[in-house]
Amino acid sequence: MNADLPELVRVAHERAEAAGFDYSCDPDVGRLLAVLAARVPDDGRILEMGTGLGVGVGWLVSGLWPRTDVTVTTIESDPERAGLAAQG
Repeated sequence: MNADLPELVRVAHERAEAAGFDYSCDPDVGRLLAVLAARVPDDGRILEMGTGLGVGVGWLVSGLWPRTDVTVTTIESDPERAGLAAQG
């Protein structure tokens, strides 16, 4: 994966690749997520449904950086995937 990706995204993608998870967020879609996250109003909230292994939420959080006023909640129904995503 590209070295020019945000660190959170790169690490999550490596984790997904090692686990054989093929449904991670495409970089073009991820960049859109980052732009949308950057426009969340002050003290806003983001909900991601279907964490997978954390690539999408990596993009969202990267778009928010360095803000700390936005709450990001992500859920995953598969316990194994949730555990791997939590490593990030």
